[in-house]
Amino acid sequence: MPGWIWLLLVIFMIVVLIAGAAYVVFRALAAMRTATKLSTVIGAKIADAQSSSQGKEPQDPLLTQPLSVASDRYSQTHAEVLRRHNRIHERHMRTWQQWRYFND
Repeated sequence: MPGWIWLLLVIFMIVVLIAGAAYVVFRALAAMRTATKLSTVIGAKIADAQSSSQGKEPQDPLLTQPLSVASDRYSQTHAEVLRRHNRIHERHMRTWQQWRYFND
């Protein structure tokens, strides 16, 4: 092989190595920005949780309270679960109704 082909191959190899290094650096910087945003959000959530838990008075365990209290809590929670499932079902039905006439 002539010498100029070797020179082109070496130049191409150096360009590819530089491009690869630049890609690695840019991806590392992007990952660092993502990690920084994530740590900021987590820190804010932890601070909110700590501040909100300090303002509340401790409650007695549920098993030491009357059974009617547990029953009321269960019924309220179950009603909220049913409302949430109903909202999900309605959203699902609206989506299917849109898709039903999509191609008409």
